[in-house]
Amino acid sequence: MLRAMRKESFMKKSWCLFGAVLSLFLVMGGVPVRGEEEMARLLSDLDLPLMEKFHEEEDSRVVFDTPEGRIIEVRAQGEASPEQVRDYYRLVLPTLSWLLAFPDQAGAGAPSDEGACAAEVQICLVALRDKEILSISISKDDSQAGVSVVVFDLRPR
Repeated sequence: MLRAMRKESFMKKSWCLFGAVLSLFLVMGGVPVRGEEEMARLLSDLDLPLMEKFHEEEDSRVVFDTPEGRIIEVRAQGEASPEQVRDYYRLVLPTLSWLLAFPDQAGAGAPSDEGACAAEVQICLVALRDKEILSISISKDDSQAGVSVVVFDLRPR
């Protein structure tokens, strides 16, 4: 009888554990969709997360390995203002060991004096890590309301 009670208790615990794992799987979103796969690709090349509601533009990725270091350019777009994108990456970059260059100007709308961002860019963030320089150019997409375009440009210093 004691053995039957233990078996019944084990079965209840097993079903509870299964239910908890299944619930967690469903809450976390289950199998990745295309946007999450694209985010993972961006993470693998640049070690940067894509902001929520952003996706990489198809065929925008350029990747080169040179003796001096990596050259990577990726364009992404999504639903957020340029200021929201700036604020997000100003918080995220330092947590990933990136040092914001020109901290009093970065994100204030002024491109750096190194010419890291094009003149027509609304907001430019410049960050340094190891022997690399990362520029993040952020602009409004004039053809779509509420959409920003972000260009990530990584080069050797």
